[in-house]
Amino acid sequence: MNSLKTFPKDGNKSKAFWIIIQIVAWLCFYAIWRLSTWRYFSDPQHERYSFFLIPFGVYLFYFLAFKSFYRKGKIKAFLCSSILICILIICMEYFYVIDTIIGHIPTDNPGIDYQESKQYMQKETLIAISLRDFALFAIVGFGLLYKDAFQYNKLLQNQVNHLKEKERLQKEIQNYRSHCHFTQDMLRVYQKDHPDSWHDLQEYMDLYQYSYEHNSCVIYALDKEVAFARRLTAFYQKHFPDTPISFICPQKIPPVYIPPLITEPLISNLFKHGITGPQGKMSVEFDFSKSPEWIQIRFRNKVSNPTTVFNIHGSNGLSFLAKKLALIYREEASLKYDIQDQTCTFILSIRP
Repeated sequence: MNSLKTFPKDGNKSKAFWIIIQIVAWLCFYAIWRLSTWRYFSDPQHERYSFFLIPFGVYLFYFLAFKSFYRKGKIKAFLCSSILICILIICMEYFYVIDTIIGHIPTDNPGIDYQESKQYMQKETLIAISLRDFALFAIVGFGLLYKDAFQYNKLLQNQVNHLKEKERLQKEIQNYRSHCHFTQDMLRVYQKDHPDSWHDLQEYMDLYQYSYEHNSCVIYALDKEVAFARRLTAFYQKHFPDTPISFICPQKIPPVYIPPLITEPLISNLFKHGITGPQGKMSVEFDFSKSPEWIQIRFRNKVSNPTTVFNIHGSNGLSFLAKKLALIYREEASLKYDIQDQTCTFILSIRP
């Protein structure tokens, strides 16, 4: 039996790449460190060891604060440990280098106040070390948080894509089972016994397939809805040839998007509840005169009992349509109807 295999990604190259990036970054930082002129060391050993306190603090922050607390969702512990580590490194560096810096102040020069110079150097050294280390820790910290947020969004997008793919596959399976596999197999048998009516039945299945494929869409282009409404009206007109039916739509259709299949329950109700035959007088009219502010679609037909038909609260199709419009558009859409002289008029208004 053949099976699909998923091979794990090679993470060694990625780790090696990031290690090289960190080495290059620290070398650049060390070059800037050597060019610094705000302090003087008594020997190269103090300078070297003072520099290595910074990487030590950064990686202590990474493995202790970020890995141990932030990854486990302990935000307060993460913030407190980050601040304490930063303060610890500042103090260690300050007390390690301050004696060598103060040692450069002359004690036998009568023109220089030693105590005043000492306090000034202590203050300036502490401020300089604090500003630089806080800035470095902030850059590293925000970089890690940004990387974590980017990975989280990437993971979330992968999950969304997975769900979309799963939904698409499920839809294809349902389509295959309900239409291609089950329905078409039955239709082939029907076609052999009734070859003359195959064309009409095929048109019905095409409309059914179209509604099945677009039912899960949130919105689609208005011209698709016009084309669907025209096909559905023509389909009913074939089966009610003696019923006057008019389909009115301007040639120029606005490039806007609306919910799919919103005309289906209203067109179907024309024939379900209306009078068919020469006295029917049905019409479907698209009105774009107020476009792009409003789109109106009017449905008219004769009814035999104006007091009972087209109850919007009792009709599932109309009730679902009204709820869908309210959910998507709130006050920007309406579905109204009026009955006068045995003529029922539905007006569907949408502000895209």
